[in-house]
Amino acid sequence: MADLVAQGPHSENFWRRTLPRDNATITLGRSVAKSQWAVPWDALVSGLHAELTWGDGKLFVRKRPDAKNAVFCRGEPSDEFSLAPGDVFVIGETTFSLDGSGSAAASDAPLPQSEFTCSADELRLVPYTDADQRIEVLAALPEVIRYSPSDDELEVRVVDVLLRGIPRAEAAAVVRLQAAPGTEGAVEIRSFERRGRGSDTLRPSRRLIDDAIRRRRQSVMHIWHVGETSADFTVGDNLDWAICAPLPDDPHPGWGLYVAGRLPAAVRAAGDSLSERQLKSDLKFAELVAEVFGALRQVSHLQRRQGHLSRFFSVPVLAA
Repeated sequence: MADLVAQGPHSENFWRRTLPRDNATITLGRSVAKSQWAVPWDALVSGLHAELTWGDGKLFVRKRPDAKNAVFCRGEPSDEFSLAPGDVFVIGETTFSLDGSGSAAASDAPLPQSEFTCSADELRLVPYTDADQRIEVLAALPEVIRYSPSDDELEVRVVDVLLRGIPRAEAAAVVRLQAAPGTEGAVEIRSFERRGRGSDTLRPSRRLIDDAIRRRRQSVMHIWHVGETSADFTVGDNLDWAICAPLPDDPHPGWGLYVAGRLPAAVRAAGDSLSERQLKSDLKFAELVAEVFGALRQVSHLQRRQGHLSRFFSVPVLAA
């Protein structure tokens, strides 16, 4: 397994994506509409700029004839070239590096059939489906903020927001990727809820959680083949897609939100642009909730710290 990592001029201009197997070709450019993998932050990248093919342990890059600016490899402009893991190429202000390290901690699950992941810039361009329902759900968040519940209560409320805001979701959870010695890669389910009937447990994909929280540091959705079964895997719960959205490392690293569901048969069969818009919209909503929940965790942590310090320092010292 190899990943392509894009890094623009600012820290938030970043994504990491796994290259498809079987010599499949991926298009790269600035436009989300024209390219499969987009870098919308870089005006020097054409809407459709290059084609990428992974095979035989190398990445083959071909510049499109109508791309305006050069693709630089090893400091020289080149229209066609190949890269080995560790090599880089540059378009405009964005550097693309090939990472072949893979993820040893995530070997417990089959590879997904499809994967969706978007940079923050791409998600801003994704329109919401089910917008009315999602707005109604988000309207309840100010009450949560005013109420200032305990950490456990806040986790339960966030799980409820995920299920109500993503109609296709069947289960949602707050998860933590443990980093203690001897437990690397182990997943703790902090809070969990399942809609309707079915199993009262959730077996999350450790591969997906590790990919989103540790490696990519951005929201990722995996879709698996219907009929794949594993006693230790999300799809074994009769669920065939899942999203993991990482939370900020402050105050504690390794946390994320996990949402899973089952695609209707018609959507699975169609595989059209409508279903893709729905999936990306769900990904966007999960990331928004993760941002809100992450901010609430940070505020709660600061309030506790201030409460502890107030026992030892005067008000002027605390203000300073």
